[in-house]
Amino acid sequence: MKNMQWLRSGSWLMVVLFLASVAEGLPPSLKRLRVLMVIDSQAENIGEAAKLDRENMIELFKHIFDNDQYPKLKGRIDVRTLGMENAVTQEDIYQYFIDYPPQRDEAFMFYYTGHGAYDVNEIGGHFLALSGAKKPEGSLDWDKPNAGDLLRWKLLDHILHLQPSPPLVLLVTDSCASMAKINAYTSEKTFETDAEREQVYEDLFFRHRGVMDFNSSFAGEPSWTTGLGSTMTIAFRDVLMGEPIKVDGDQGLDLNGDGFVSWFEVFQKVRIRTDETFQLVKKRAEEGAARGEPRSPIMKAKSQLPELYGVAVPNIEHINSVQIQHNVTQDGQRGMRLYSSWEVVEREGHDIAADFVFYDSALEPLTGIGDGNYEEPSTRQIGVRNVAKVETQTALRTVFPTFFPYHQLHVTKDANNLKSYWIKLRLADASKDNEAIAESQYFGFRY
Repeated sequence: MKNMQWLRSGSWLMVVLFLASVAEGLPPSLKRLRVLMVIDSQAENIGEAAKLDRENMIELFKHIFDNDQYPKLKGRIDVRTLGMENAVTQEDIYQYFIDYPPQRDEAFMFYYTGHGAYDVNEIGGHFLALSGAKKPEGSLDWDKPNAGDLLRWKLLDHILHLQPSPPLVLLVTDSCASMAKINAYTSEKTFETDAEREQVYEDLFFRHRGVMDFNSSFAGEPSWTTGLGSTMTIAFRDVLMGEPIKVDGDQGLDLNGDGFVSWFEVFQKVRIRTDETFQLVKKRAEEGAARGEPRSPIMKAKSQLPELYGVAVPNIEHINSVQIQHNVTQDGQRGMRLYSSWEVVEREGHDIAADFVFYDSALEPLTGIGDGNYEEPSTRQIGVRNVAKVETQTALRTVFPTFFPYHQLHVTKDANNLKSYWIKLRLADASKDNEAIAESQYFGFRY
């Protein structure tokens, strides 16, 4: 079982999803999807479930890319797998990029199923706890990476700095898993094949740009698996293969009804279906316990909600991902570390400003003098800016941390009076009067 303790008592992280309309003029379609599946079959207690996840993902890929009903998509995929025979190491993963380097006209997907956790120290965030990593003898410490474990942001940074780097990265991980030995769940498959769905797949895998990045559960929550595979992977497969595109009441994949299905909308459906699957498995466990069967640890859990780090969009210039690490100490101050990754084009020599802006619980801009003096309010909006100069004509991709101390929030000193706040990343061209380029969704926390 994996306990994730990155966000300590008194702070939490969540994502609120806001749909945006599709920008006019979609990017050109990419040629192919390259996939690296890391199936950690040697992971303690969950290795067999990881193998089932592989079967579910292969079923999904065959449905989309080896289907006579989708002639425009057939064969436009290359899938490689690590971990089915031996323990997975960080070196194995990086070697893949040497042996099969992504191309500038191809999308890339990294799928991982295995153990994972969150780092409580300063270096950062969610990590993949690989079976080939060197762990101390008898260690059950899941709140910090061991030598050979792979930090999520470092993996993404490596992918984005490949030469050439893929224009679309799908980073999907089913980790922090806790084995739920329940075989009662069955998936009701009503998969459709038609020309409209073929176009949805074309748009998702070949006409988005940036990074679609999510994990199967929030910090502080385990992920779960059934006798048919992990709950999030099952949901991911079923949503892409069987969720109606349009239904009455705007409940289909095309949530905003603009005629274009985005990864943003797919994630929302995956999030809902993951928790629905979790609740069904939990109910079956409770029914089994009532009949005298052994009690399952899933009965103590409340939910399983995938966590979003980055949203791919149908735009050339975009924000790739945002990650927030709380309770970090830097230069004697406690605060949060904000990681961002983004891409701009045709802005060589320009200064690009990445502004993290803070809002109150009503999504109104948070104001204050920002120096720890809580007595005198101000109209200046609280935030933090990081500026980078674009060195190339085509694009800039970077992952870098920005530290923001908690005391600069204009809030009460009473530690028991916790309040909710929101953060949004805005990208602007500081060399062109702060011309707006892109902005992220809202990220929430409590302090």
